[in-house]
Amino acid sequence: MAAIWSGPNSGWKKPLSAPPPMAPPVWAKAEIGADGVGCEPASAVTLAGLKKLVKQGFVKPGESVVLILTGHLLKDPEFTLKFHRGDLFVGTPHEKAATVLVRQQRTPLVLDARVDAVLETLEKFDRAGSER
Repeated sequence: MAAIWSGPNSGWKKPLSAPPPMAPPVWAKAEIGADGVGCEPASAVTLAGLKKLVKQGFVKPGESVVLILTGHLLKDPEFTLKFHRGDLFVGTPHEKAATVLVRQQRTPLVLDARVDAVLETLEKFDRAGSER
């Protein structure tokens, strides 16, 4: 399987002041990423579309729905890195409005490039999750 990187997606630069259900890609990406789903910003808008359909009553709460995300996380890695570092909107007109996204940012973990370092980290999170 191959993908063609076409450069940074500029669609996510839409105003942040428009909250869901309009949900620009940055809102949808932040929300879907918080659930552990890795996709590129444009694919995340399927979640915004589903929310709109639920609000309109077309999709009922409790119904099963499949969202197709065609773009994987590494299609636009700079978006994800900048989002979680908190510098996605630095120096833009949206910098102040972007503060509402802080609660969804996760500090990146820097690990040694060793399999055992990755496994130890995963086990740590697994233990922490099972203690809840």
